[in-house]
Amino acid sequence: MASSTSKTVSDVPLSTDHRTMRRILFESFYCDRRSDTFMLHVCMTDYVNANALRSKASPCFKCSTGEEKRVHFAKKG
Repeated sequence: MASSTSKTVSDVPLSTDHRTMRRILFESFYCDRRSDTFMLHVCMTDYVNANALRSKASPCFKCSTGEEKRVHFAKKG
């Protein structure tokens, strides 16, 4: 009987590029629209959700900063 093992993200060895990407995702910045400090991964998640769901009530909907940060992150990857 084969044993099943599950790995979490932290168990998987990362290359230097992946470490850099993870570090970038956890960088904080000040968001003018929300008047608070957020990590990049939170900004990108909220930006994508607001625009995919067309949530016009969200401050992240059509946010130029969120779009810039998402494009900048995509270019690094």
